[in-house]
Amino acid sequence: MDDVGPAAGDQHGHLHRPGECFHSRKVHSGLYGLSPVEMGQIFSAFVFGTALFQIPSGWLADRVGPRRLLTFAILWWSLFTAVTALAGTLFTVRLLGVLGSFIFIRFLIGAGAAAYPNFNSNVRGYRTGSNYTGPHFLGPR
Repeated sequence: MDDVGPAAGDQHGHLHRPGECFHSRKVHSGLYGLSPVEMGQIFSAFVFGTALFQIPSGWLADRVGPRRLLTFAILWWSLFTAVTALAGTLFTVRLLGVLGSFIFIRFLIGAGAAAYPNFNSNVRGYRTGSNYTGPHFLGPR
């Protein structure tokens, strides 16, 4: 039962995704004038950040433990999810443009989402099952 807390904390990363896709239509439909292709690039940056940081976050989970890593990851996700609302007005817009700013922030969220420790076998099934079923029940209709 030692891994139930981190397993529950890990769900944070999976609950926001359906709503994020739903609300991206507002961004797409005129707030920043981004095309569907550009929105795809923004969402792909998340996956790239996650893929790039899988191995370093696994190493970090072994060093500091899953609880500390997931606590940090939740704070990281929360911070950069909030920063996403400002991505079109941040200093990064001057450096990277609006599209580049959103891509950069999404990449950083993806880097935090790479924190995926290997749980003990007694909670692995719970964690995997809830990852795939939770968003279907909690996502937008």
